[in-house]
Amino acid sequence: MGNAAAVVWAALVFALATEAGGAHVRLERATSGNYEVPASPLGSAAYPEWAHHHWVWLSNSQQDQDKDIQLVKDYAANNIPVGAIDVDSMWSTGINNFVWDTTKYPNASEMISTLHQMGVRVICWATSMVDTDSPNFQYGKDNDYFLNSGRTVHWWHGDGAFIDYTNPDALDWWHSQMDNVLNMGLDGWKCDGTDPYIFVLGYAHGHDGHVSERDYANLYYRDFFYYTRTKNPDSLIMARPVDSEWSFAPHDVMFSGWVGDDDPAFNGLRSALWSMLTSGALFLFLCVCS
Repeated sequence: MGNAAAVVWAALVFALATEAGGAHVRLERATSGNYEVPASPLGSAAYPEWAHHHWVWLSNSQQDQDKDIQLVKDYAANNIPVGAIDVDSMWSTGINNFVWDTTKYPNASEMISTLHQMGVRVICWATSMVDTDSPNFQYGKDNDYFLNSGRTVHWWHGDGAFIDYTNPDALDWWHSQMDNVLNMGLDGWKCDGTDPYIFVLGYAHGHDGHVSERDYANLYYRDFFYYTRTKNPDSLIMARPVDSEWSFAPHDVMFSGWVGDDDPAFNGLRSALWSMLTSGALFLFLCVCS
């Protein structure tokens, strides 16, 4: 790298790091030879600072209220700071009914408050699907709140239907259920990658007619992000930017991503690194893997 390029690169890295921290500064000048980087004012970042912190979670077979809090304490005991914890799938009494399973989380509001006092944000796993055995499925189907009149597809957590984001009444119903958790002070969501399953429907359609996979993905991730922002302006979602060379969440909501669940071996590391590099080339954002 030449001297001029090195200076420009250093200025860019400094600008990005400073902007991400929310500071308002000016890069006065950076020169090398005949090239000068002009002064440029920097505004606040489009995302909260905790996007840069260490996020952790337990598998859904291990997690509960006590273990999630203990996980954070164990990291702290080893001088490893934690900025956020994800309460992973199976935390609710039904897939995406947004009602805490009190056998695992007897006092979720207290848990969130405790973690906040420890300086840790809390997000919950979610998708845009409601399973047939979830308590809210039949009501959604009866009121035509799902794509393709409630036709179901099989996915890794059972059989479910897609919420119809083009239906205003369906959205009001969906948001009212999300509020059950958001009103406790939740900081965001881990939005898992069910959107490609829409291809199983063949011709996907809802209240406003045909819905493409790309359009549905945009509606799904943006709704979780922007609606939650109306409740908590510092909220975030964690979602896949790219996984297995497939694009998931759109750029405007993609500030904290993970590239899927990879094998804890060299091939898994290689797959995760490839997805990270691809994500970085497309998005320029923060990325993690599990």
